Amino acid sequence: MAAHWNHLSLIVVLSAVAASSVVSGPKRELRAFEDGGTIEFTPRDDSPNSRPSAKVRQFLWTHWITKRRGTIREVGYSIEGTSSERSFFIEPDEKGTWRIAAETKYPDVRAPGDWEEKTSSYEAYSVKRVRPGKEEPALRPVIPKGARVSARSYRLMLIDQGGNVITEL
Repeated sequence: MAAHWNHLSLIVVLSAVAASSVVSGPKRELRAFEDGGTIEFTPRDDSPNSRPSAKVRQFLWTHWITKRRGTIREVGYSIEGTSSERSFFIEPDEKGTWRIAAETKYPDVRAPGDWEEKTSSYEAYSVKRVRPGKEEPALRPVIPKGARVSARSYRLMLIDQGGNVITEL
């Protein structure tokens, strides 16, 4: 249960930090996107090695390297029952440059019964697969683009236009 709360907390913290590179909220024609569905994270499957985490990574990586539009959503729940939703969109931006845009909705809880829904977003313009480890993602070995490996055996490093690591999934 604590690990699940850590996953949800991490989503909220990373989303708040990443809000500085806000996606402008483009109008998307969702019929043009392959729908990866909604992946729910429960207390038992919120680790990076879990099946839900691997499904999200596999979908993002496959669509990223083939430059195919896609969208997938993940939902996590706190021990109090509040939910956080993050949607990913693999798409070209207004200039035609491919990106992964992430939009997160989460509760900003001030006190029991007093909360407000917040949103944050970021855009990744580079994606790398790296080996899992405790060191910084940028210091871990990169898995070659064409290598066939299980989505449970790598993490995705999402990088902004300035070359800064936004997050690791």
